[in-house]
Formats: sequence, C-alpha cells, structure tokens
Amino acid sequence: MTVDELFARRPLTWGLRGDPRVWEAMRERLRGKEMPPGFFAARDLLERTFAEIVGVGLDGIVERDDTVYRKELATGSGMSDGYVSLHFWKFTGLPILMDRWAATIGGGDGERSGDHLGSA
Repeated sequence: MTVDELFARRPLTWGLRGDPRVWEAMRERLRGKEMPPGFFAARDLLERTFAEIVGVGLDGIVERDDTVYRKELATGSGMSDGYVSLHFWKFTGLPILMDRWAATIGGGDGERSGDHLGSA
C-alpha cells in the first residue's frame, strides 16, 4: 500500500475552503510513496508534506481560529477561499490519516499495533 491511498476517502466536513485543496495536493505529492512502517516516520512524513504545501507547520499551540491564506489554493469562490484551517489539520485531518495508517499497518491482527508506542 502507498501513502496516497490514505487519502482515498475524503472527510465529510472541512474547516475552510482551502482544506480540500490541501488534501488533494498532499495526496498527489505522496502518490506512489511507500507506507512508512513506524508511527513517528508516518506522522513526520504527513506533517512535513503539509508544511511544504501550506508554508507553515503544526508545531506548538494551534487555536480554533488559526488560519493561513495560500493564493494557489484559491478556487475563486466563497469567503474562506484559499484559507486553510490549521485547527482542522492538527485535530481532524492528520489524525484521520494517522488512524488510517495505523489500521493499514496493524492489519487488524494486532501484530504491529503497538509499533507506534516505542518506535522512532
């Protein structure tokens, strides 16, 4: 399985209008990339990819209203056009992807389900 497959199902709701564009940009950037075997490697890959696309990382405290505007993510409609919700990505988007990663790596048999606890 490759990392871009984690993005196959889109979330039902988004933070702002730029968020679906980030989702698709991350999916394309990670297309064909092998799934990292460790929790921290997977999280680091997703966080770095997000930061490369959006121009800011998710380190530190992220408040509900924290946003960033990226002209290249604008579609030409709506008040939040081109804006990315950092809160959505830190507390919803990336956790969804990491849950999918864990389900993929763990395979449901529990064999590797504890890898995220101690691997780096």
